[in-house]
Amino acid sequence: MQELLVIYRHEDEGRLVSEVGSLNGFRVRATTEPATALLWLEAREFAAAFIHCSVSAIERHRLATALWHRRPEAPLVLYDLTIDGEVSITRDPLPGADFIAGEEALSSLSSVLQGVASRQETARREVLIVEDLDASRDIICACVESSRITVCGVGSGKEALELLHAAPTRFSCVVSDVRMPEMDGRELIARIRADLELKHLPIIVLTAFSSADALTECLSAGATGFLLKPPKIKDLQREIERGFRILERGGDPRLLRGKGVHLLKEALVGKGFV
Repeated sequence: MQELLVIYRHEDEGRLVSEVGSLNGFRVRATTEPATALLWLEAREFAAAFIHCSVSAIERHRLATALWHRRPEAPLVLYDLTIDGEVSITRDPLPGADFIAGEEALSSLSSVLQGVASRQETARREVLIVEDLDASRDIICACVESSRITVCGVGSGKEALELLHAAPTRFSCVVSDVRMPEMDGRELIARIRADLELKHLPIIVLTAFSSADALTECLSAGATGFLLKPPKIKDLQREIERGFRILERGGDPRLLRGKGVHLLKEALVGKGFV
């Protein structure tokens, strides 16, 4: 039986979230203490983790590192049963995590677990890498392939769109550089989001520029996540696996919308991104 980790704030909340896990066939380990949860994660493999948004940003990162060290594809969800989802997603965002909040939170958490339970590990999942520099593209492709994921690399946004239009269901995720000639990453994202057959695809952007404007422009266009170049293998794998989870359960591939993008830009500027 697969195990689910739950960190809750109040007893009633813990009972409700734990019931979601049990009803979906998971053995649930629940606690209010992040330190206890970290010990569990370091000792055993969990199929998923639901962490209350009240857990501090530092503790979230420690818990995520421990979870993904043993099982990189495991979904990590920051949740709150009471507040608006857009508020929670802009509060100390954790790359690779999902954010679920509000009245439909329990139903959404159940959907996450259903996706884990039904996931076919042998299913063919292919990632499209878009990078105009040959050496960088080869390195990124090698990083993805090291995770036993099929990969296809192209040198331009135009080539990427041609492949995507020719076979709209072939790829499960797109990883694209931001700065490219003729068609940059932002335009590629916008074109994918405008296509009815492709708009559901997760898109991870890679940028060598730690610029708040560059990142938020891509997020405004509809990016699912972002990483600074050169990405660490574990970080890249984590973001791609998150994209797979979003695709599998038909979730919104956009990391942020509207006000959320503006709030993230303010947070990035406040932390020294220019």
